[in-house]
Amino acid sequence: MLVDETSLVKDRIAAMSLEDPSLQFSACGNTHAAMSKKAGHDIQLIAEATMVPSGVVRLMELQEQGLQLRKAVIPNTPPSRANIKKGAVMRPFL
Repeated sequence: MLVDETSLVKDRIAAMSLEDPSLQFSACGNTHAAMSKKAGHDIQLIAEATMVPSGVVRLMELQEQGLQLRKAVIPNTPPSRANIKKGAVMRPFL
């Protein structure tokens, strides 16, 4: 979702970032390193993405701040990209 060359939602992410500057898009540094190693070159992320050392640790930090994990459904996403439809968003715990 955050890989610049292949992201089907980068335009939507860019628009959302303009509408709400407080939105954050974190990319897992461990996953990025593994993807880059497999590709044989550094994988370029979209401009809105911020690299964090570990995505799992970042989720834990956000949960400690009172946010909870919920699945996000991205409309108009082709079925072949089902993994994108299972993306995660953090919402305030109410």
